[in-house]
Amino acid sequence: MLLATPLSATAQSRNTDEYRKRVEEYKKSLNKATAEVETLKKEKKSASKQLAAIEREMRLRNDYIGEVDKERKALERSINTCNTTIDSLDRVLAHNREVYAEAVRVAYRNYRHNSSRYYIFSSKSLMEAARRMAEMPHVADSRQVLVDSINVQSERLAAHREVLALRGHELDSVSRALE
Repeated sequence: MLLATPLSATAQSRNTDEYRKRVEEYKKSLNKATAEVETLKKEKKSASKQLAAIEREMRLRNDYIGEVDKERKALERSINTCNTTIDSLDRVLAHNREVYAEAVRVAYRNYRHNSSRYYIFSSKSLMEAARRMAEMPHVADSRQVLVDSINVQSERLAAHREVLALRGHELDSVSRALE
């Protein structure tokens, strides 16, 4: 899911850029049509030419509103996707923090009881002591892997939140333009 999200975000970004280009073209056409209407008014041409120009201007405005609405919907879909990703990353991060907290509590208990010496000497047999000695590096490695995983997930979550904030600003600007 995390690998597919950047691809969909770039595709959505391309769609957004295409919508923006279309919107700019519609703006230019709209300005041109408005200028034509003004010219027709000044020259006092026939009413049918004025009507045709006004209809063309209305059509262009409707097209412009349609494109802005498409861009707004694309941004909303992108924001919803980012929200879903952030929510799932939040859940994974919370779970990993709980697991890490438990590992820290176990490590503290071991430390409080003279750490590894207490753990090894509390064995009931020599075989169990040997097994415990062999486990200790693996436990330390697994704790370090867990810490690294939590750090990486925290960074990913922060990056997704930044993307979501940018998308929110874009949606606000599109909503203002639509209004």
